[in-house]
Amino acid sequence: MTSPGAPPVPSRPEVDDIPPPEAPDYPDDPGPEPDYEPPRISPADVTPEDEEEMFAEAATPGDPSTRREPEDVAIELLQDILGAKKISE
Repeated sequence: MTSPGAPPVPSRPEVDDIPPPEAPDYPDDPGPEPDYEPPRISPADVTPEDEEEMFAEAATPGDPSTRREPEDVAIELLQDILGAKKISE
């Protein structure tokens, strides 16, 4: 039912004259080799020694001379990837 004053709903054409595509447009990447099996690593494979080593590495402070401000990194990415230019304020 339609309410009075509502625009009429166009009817759908009975025949679709657009042919389907010849083949799907797949990317050129063939994917992994048929006999490829990804490495199976589970939490049970991590030993307590591995955990201690990871914690020690994470606790080691990084080199402060290589620290960059997040805004500077974002601006650099925008310029390099998208060709963005800084607008004068």
